[in-house]
Amino acid sequence: SPLLQIPFLSERFKFLADMEANPLLRDSVECQRLVMEAMKYHLLPERRPLLQSPRTRPRKATVGALFAVGGATSIEQYCLRRDTWRQVAVMSGRRLQFGVAVLDDRLYVVGGRDGLKTLNTVECYNPRTRQWSFVASMATPRSTVGVAVLNSKVYAVGGRDGSSCLKSVECFDPHTNKWSSCAPMSKRRGGVGVATWNGFLYAIGGHDAPASSLASRLSDCVER
Repeated sequence: SPLLQIPFLSERFKFLADMEANPLLRDSVECQRLVMEAMKYHLLPERRPLLQSPRTRPRKATVGALFAVGGATSIEQYCLRRDTWRQVAVMSGRRLQFGVAVLDDRLYVVGGRDGLKTLNTVECYNPRTRQWSFVASMATPRSTVGVAVLNSKVYAVGGRDGSSCLKSVECFDPHTNKWSSCAPMSKRRGGVGVATWNGFLYAIGGHDAPASSLASRLSDCVER
């Protein structure tokens, strides 16, 4: 098959030579071409950057599902195979300006606003049971909060409590169903972007006053 990544099967050339001598493959010009491609890939490592094809490039893995969450109580799930969207279980109430994280195959929706007030509640969606459930609430209501997963815990970073931006950080442990306080940031950040890399949690940009104020934007400010 032209989709089979023969160059990645084995580095033992005897295996490839056996494939080349196999009568089922020997009589097929296309199969011989694929085997020769694999042998060149192993025998000429210095030319590998030039021997690029769909069979020599690492492939992207598509696992799980894509969810569209927020703005209403409902969420939608995208099916890759059918190229269609379908509605799944609804949340307890509508949310906007919340944070989202995925941990242990569960989707966490953290804080946000319901249109009237800032929320400290957290809902968890289990795609296997297709049900939402509440987990422990944060100590502080947060909208425009940055959320990320690090070391099997969910971190809620900064955000707004309804009146001002926050520099505090909270951490959720799903095994104990508890939130705990973490070291605060040096700056208040609403609308902060967060990322994890190499064991660190990064807080990127955001604003420390009303987002409409250009002077409040922290576009060049990063903390970890």
